Amino acid sequence: VIRWVDFDSGMRRRWEYKWIKGAVAPLGQFRLPMEIAAPNKPGRYKVIYSLMRLPSKSAQISPPPFDAPQDEWPGEFAATAFAVNVN
Repeated sequence: VIRWVDFDSGMRRRWEYKWIKGAVAPLGQFRLPMEIAAPNKPGRYKVIYSLMRLPSKSAQISPPPFDAPQDEWPGEFAATAFAVNVN
């Protein structure tokens, strides 16, 4: 999951996801190329790239409410954040 969070307010502005197709072995490696679109409003953002576990193959991903803390989502087990200026 990639999510754009307003740096000052902490509010989520955009999110998108991409599935890993197939199984990954423990300690295995995979390549996940991804292009992401910036929010339509200029400003400072925290871009958070995270890996999530879903409870089953049929589970659907849905974001927490917009007013929920954006630093962690249910099922998230790894994340990296970057500060980005959108001009």
